[in-house]
Amino acid sequence: MLGRMPHSRGRMTQANLTLKLSQGEDDGRLTATVKSGSFSGTGSAWIGLSSLSAFADELGAFPVDPDRPPSFVAGAYKDGKLLEDREFIRITIRPLDRTGKLIAQVWLAETGFGLRRENPAMSQAVRVAFLVQYQALNDFAVALRALESGSTSSAELLVAIP
Repeated sequence: MLGRMPHSRGRMTQANLTLKLSQGEDDGRLTATVKSGSFSGTGSAWIGLSSLSAFADELGAFPVDPDRPPSFVAGAYKDGKLLEDREFIRITIRPLDRTGKLIAQVWLAETGFGLRRENPAMSQAVRVAFLVQYQALNDFAVALRALESGSTSSAELLVAIP
């Protein structure tokens, strides 16, 4: 259970990651939005639909292996390799410590156009990290599979932060 910190005056903030999919037959455009405290951002990329269920399978690992943490990456590929400066969505779940606490690390970037496409250093990005529990990961995995199948319009990882 999450506790309350003295300086929070009894209020808890929320952090959430929401994924939405504009689906094609075998692929789709995934849009990710993350919010945590005063930080927020949005990134999107085309993905193969099967990558969502593969990530959902990884989220089911217990305990999370620090050497092989569940990770999802989407961006622009060439010859089957992710281009270094064209990664738009990265979600990683890692153990925070030896007590079983987990941290979600989310990195989102905009797809560049014009000057930003010519010079990736001009693009915008946000990186957010927040604590997450195994049950929230299980719920997120179920939602990811539903998103892939088209039976829901979004998948959300929602947590309360003291």
